[in-house]
Amino acid sequence: MNEIYQANVNERYKSLYSIYLGKKILKEGLLEAGQVTVVADYEPPIDKNEDTSLVLTCGLNANNSILSGLKKLYTLGVLSVGDNPYEIIDKHSIRFTKKIKKPLADKTFLDTGFEKNPSENTSIVFERKNLKHIHIEPFRPENLSYWEPKSETDIYMAWGILQEYTGYKYCCGTTIALLRDLGYEASNDTKPDAILINDATNCYEIAEMKIRSSDFDRNHKKEDIDVLVVWHDDEQDRSKLPRTVIELYQTAKDALNDIMDED
Repeated sequence: MNEIYQANVNERYKSLYSIYLGKKILKEGLLEAGQVTVVADYEPPIDKNEDTSLVLTCGLNANNSILSGLKKLYTLGVLSVGDNPYEIIDKHSIRFTKKIKKPLADKTFLDTGFEKNPSENTSIVFERKNLKHIHIEPFRPENLSYWEPKSETDIYMAWGILQEYTGYKYCCGTTIALLRDLGYEASNDTKPDAILINDATNCYEIAEMKIRSSDFDRNHKKEDIDVLVVWHDDEQDRSKLPRTVIELYQTAKDALNDIMDED
């Protein structure tokens, strides 16, 4: 049996869908920074036609030993605040020892067709508007330096660095032509900015990018947007905003400053 290690999770790591593995792991060469395969096994009994394990591709930061991209494991209850046991399979993969009690119905929008996951009680724009489900090739931007944004374009650049800590990944920007193909009615003034992919559900979600959340309702309605990505979340009236608001300023502060000093 492989040696069992403990991955630490505090409230900050949980909010970033990440865990701290400890710098010793990298210093001793037990794991290599970069892409790491993360495995969690389903608890038997399980249908013989179902996968026995959930496998994710995550990112291990060379500077701070933070493993990110773990939203699905938090959603399934595999990870929680405190110590989380895992074993190292090889230099590029680990397995968490806590098993998944109930498999997530991995219904996806990413190929052809659409089937709603009956365990999901929340409604996203694709469901509410009965949009068509076509394949959209995701794009992952290169990491760029972050700064105080001067325009909405800068929000995209900040997102390129921070998306792995948000529980979403960037799929593509929207155009009137793409929205028409989806069946989403919008003008140039009201069209959303992007389509994101939810890491936990693997579903497309409609997103808007703003510097400040207080600017959102000037040309958008909350029922038309799933995710609002902003630099500063300054809107006091939360009833004006979509159900999910991601504040990149706080995410950057937590991910790139505070936790960099962990030993």
